[in-house]
Amino acid sequence: MFAALGFYNVRVYGKVASHSQCKLFVSNHSCVLEVVLLVLLEKFPSFVSRKENEKSFLFRIVARICNAILIDRNSPTSRKQALDIISKRAKDPLGPQLIIFPEGTTANQLALLRYKKGAFESGSPVQMVCVYFPYKHFNPTWGGKMVGSNDLYEIFLRLCCQFVNYVEIRVLPVYYPTVEEKNDATLYADHCQKMMATVLRESISCGSFNNYDEAAKLYSERKKKKKQY
Repeated sequence: MFAALGFYNVRVYGKVASHSQCKLFVSNHSCVLEVVLLVLLEKFPSFVSRKENEKSFLFRIVARICNAILIDRNSPTSRKQALDIISKRAKDPLGPQLIIFPEGTTANQLALLRYKKGAFESGSPVQMVCVYFPYKHFNPTWGGKMVGSNDLYEIFLRLCCQFVNYVEIRVLPVYYPTVEEKNDATLYADHCQKMMATVLRESISCGSFNNYDEAAKLYSERKKKKKQY
């Protein structure tokens, strides 16, 4: 599949921790392909994602194979259940490893969005995975037209139109939180965001999915008004 999209060589730097060393992995999220890449190349058995992504046929297949944790953003109960599962897996010696995208949505490779606390609430060690898509003509990030980025179909179409595409995966050493970070998930999350931003050479943003959601609503309203005229 990746060869059809022009990815012939995936560069991986660093070593993934063993099951006994670390249970939680955190990664940046800019393109729809990251989940599949990490599952196939780094053998992550499970991941956390939003329930809306089930609309994608490819995503549904991967999610079922990996027994993914799907969160309904509009349901407080769903979010709490997800946090409980993450905490249990982090502390269960027999539980599967889990990868989490703390930004909660995709970004544009220019800045990392504010990290959510879910991956850090348990105070467990994490291994950070930095994924970068170098490009010259086409930025394959998935943001949607509402924020001046690409829709999903455009990403696949334009990747197929290029002879070669590139991706780099940098796996950092396992990070053990300080006593202060164990007691403060926000402090822990912010520190990991800064470390990953340094590796990726990106800025740090205080923006979140809520800002993206607001932009999407405004974009939808403008489209409706244009149709009326």
